Amino acid sequence: HACQHVQLAHVVSPQLLFSNYAYVSGTSSSFVGHFKQYADWISNSLEIPKGDLVLEIGSNDCTLLSFLAESGYRCIGIDPAENIVKDAESNQYLSICSFFDQEVADDIRKNHGEASLIIANNVFAHIKDLSKTIQLVSSLLKPSGYLVFEVSYLLDVIEKTLSDTIYHEHLDYHSVSALLPFLARYGLDVID
Repeated sequence: HACQHVQLAHVVSPQLLFSNYAYVSGTSSSFVGHFKQYADWISNSLEIPKGDLVLEIGSNDCTLLSFLAESGYRCIGIDPAENIVKDAESNQYLSICSFFDQEVADDIRKNHGEASLIIANNVFAHIKDLSKTIQLVSSLLKPSGYLVFEVSYLLDVIEKTLSDTIYHEHLDYHSVSALLPFLARYGLDVID
């Protein structure tokens, strides 16, 4: 009650849900268009020097990263879906087939350095232990780095009765009132 976070009580194994995943970002033209606009916003709005490291947690087929790579960033995707990571690698994107954990974070830091940007799209809806993930994110970001993420908004889910978005894959339902103090505990300030 104190943190105001909304999360399902029952957790289905992430290995079962995500190791062989069916949804591929690049198959939806509207989603590809969204990611192009998203990459343009990052390139034009955030002060990230070209050549800096960008990581995407839950990168899927690297559709978003492909636009950021075209803008001159060094990009690494992290995704647990073996079938989709193989496709991303065949398109020449560096994609690590794994869940984002301490071992992956340590390996990236050792071999590629700290990130100027970490992206997570709808990933925070799928994580049982958000504290552990945000701790890893903040430890891997440069002091001037950014975390950019998209998730459905709890108020929209309630006000628009988006009950079809509530199911076993989506564990977490986010609100700004819960996110502000949570992110602050890990040294992250909300800027937008």
